[in-house]
Amino acid sequence: MIDLDDDRDLIPDPHAHRDRLVKRLVSAGIVVAFLGAGAFIVSQIQSWTSPPVRYVDAEWGEVEHYRVEGRARLVPAPTAEVQAIWDDFVRVATADYIDLHVAQVYHGESESLTAAYVSPTQSGRPGLWDLGVNVAWIGEDDPAIERLVTLVHEFSHMLTLDDVRYPPFGGDCDDARFERSCPPAGSIARTFGEAFWAPYGEERASWDGPLDEIPEGFLATHAEDFVTDYAATNVAEDLAETFVVFVANPIPAVTDASVVARKLAFLAGYPELLEQRERLRAEFPELVVG
Repeated sequence: MIDLDDDRDLIPDPHAHRDRLVKRLVSAGIVVAFLGAGAFIVSQIQSWTSPPVRYVDAEWGEVEHYRVEGRARLVPAPTAEVQAIWDDFVRVATADYIDLHVAQVYHGESESLTAAYVSPTQSGRPGLWDLGVNVAWIGEDDPAIERLVTLVHEFSHMLTLDDVRYPPFGGDCDDARFERSCPPAGSIARTFGEAFWAPYGEERASWDGPLDEIPEGFLATHAEDFVTDYAATNVAEDLAETFVVFVANPIPAVTDASVVARKLAFLAGYPELLEQRERLRAEFPELVVG
């Protein structure tokens, strides 16, 4: 066990997206998840037969670390519980995608509201993602659906932020920025931010943190612009929350001029996202509500 006795032992990546589950709502034909950010570093090599590297995190308790090998196999061999969650993620992302994009997996077990996160990898393999999942998390309604919604949300971060991770991004895009930086021009995240966040101007202010840091009055004024309150956190979370709704629901008619409808139409304008939507709807009919 690696005992991390204070926060100084954790070195989270500044662009990590750990999703804090506040609640889930299935209402008015919309499946939503409220989700928060962080990452961990473990620098040990494991063999298939050795136990996973374990360390203690202040929020998640004991955390297990696995690396991802060919055909989306976790090494060392995980417990049945961890394997079941991983099998769900393999169905969400596909083994082919995981082999190209995911390097490491972290599993914690605690009553923390943090359900999962993704982060640019700490493995030293540029261009890949790390995934963290809280195996003890149980949703308020149907735990199986909760888990799938959470995993689809995390997968959507990988899909929509894949082109903003390396090299480190910067520049001048205050109204469309997130995580203290600017996505590259032409990226899904940058284009989404320019279309749906830049119009807020000064209201956008300078936050990129928890829900309780969103300026007072912003949600009251713009609640109908977001599929969930958590989507108002930043561009990345708005994209991920909207993607879950995009997968679960019909694409609105072109005559629907609401901001949410325009966001869903925006996602439908990317063939790669539309292809993922159709695949996920076929793979998980239990997620489809319309």
